[in-house]
Order: sequence, then structure tokens, then C-alpha cells
Amino acid sequence: MISGCGTQPDVKSPEEIAAQEEAERARVEAEKRIKAEEENRRKKAEIQRQKRIQEQREEQERVESARRAEERQKQEDIEARNRFEETDIYFDYNESTLRWDSQEELKIKAEWMRTHPGKNIIIEGHCDERGSAAYNIALGERRAETAKNFIVDLGVEAERIETVSFGEERPIDPSSSEEAWSKNRRAHFSIK
Repeated sequence: MISGCGTQPDVKSPEEIAAQEEAERARVEAEKRIKAEEENRRKKAEIQRQKRIQEQREEQERVESARRAEERQKQEDIEARNRFEETDIYFDYNESTLRWDSQEELKIKAEWMRTHPGKNIIIEGHCDERGSAAYNIALGERRAETAKNFIVDLGVEAERIETVSFGEERPIDPSSSEEAWSKNRRAHFSIK
């Protein structure tokens, strides 16, 4: 009888099977660990990315807020400057003494000058048409000087304030009425 050498199926011992299963478990565990580490790195990277985005937003908000504050400040400065130049003080007929409302306005102007130390001004004295030209020039000068002295007494340097009188030469209202005259008895302020 001829006996052939047949191939026998690969039979593994229980130890080999156990080792192979252990190796497979170790491989699966290693893959899980690697995936978990990758997931942790991805989460940390996402957290860092979100943090950078938030920091960028906050920085943009700070910059925008600062820009808006600067714009508001500029607008307030423009408005204060315009108010300074557009708001005259008024005098009673034939007077160069300050009325209480004029004193309040001069306090505001003095405060503006203290907060803008580089600015110099001109105070113009004006009168209504009654009286001689020479008298009105002198009265306009007294009015301008009175306003200047009040501001200086509030702490503004005298050398920053120049005075000039226009007498009756530059009326706001050229009419000949008490209403017009009361508008023309004034001191006007200009920023140099």
C-alpha cells in the first residue's frame, strides 16, 4: 500500500492560540489607545483653535471699542470747539460787567481752555449802534477785557487770550430795535 504524505491541517496548540488571541487583543487595545490619543489631540487642537478665535474676536472688539471711543471723543471735541466759538456772551446796555448767564458760559469756556492747553483764543468785543464809534470801540474793548479777566481768574494763562474790539462795526443783527441791539452787545470767541 502506498501511503502518501498528506498535508495535515495546521493545528495550533492551545498556548499558540492563547498567544495569538492575546496579540490580537493587544493590537486592538493599541489601536483604541492610538485613536483615543488622536481624538484627545484633535479635541485639544479644536479647543486651542476656538480659544484663538475667541481671543481674536475679543481683540477685534477691543480695537473696535477703542475706535468708537476715539471717534466719540473726536466728535465731542468738535462739538465742544463749535460750541466754544458759536456761543457768545451778552451784556446789558452801556455795560461791560458780566451778567450771571455770561459768567456761567465763561466757566464752560475756561474749562475747555484748561483741557486744551495748546489752544489760544481771541475775544472780540461788540456793541450795538447807539453811541459814537469811538465810545463803542472803547466799550467793546472793556467787554472783551472783562471776559478775559474772568477766564484768567479761573486759571487760564493770560498770554493765551487776545482781545480786540469791533465796536458797532460787525453787528449780528443790523436792525435798529431793542431785540437787535441786545444781540449785538456781546463778546464773541474764536480759537486761533
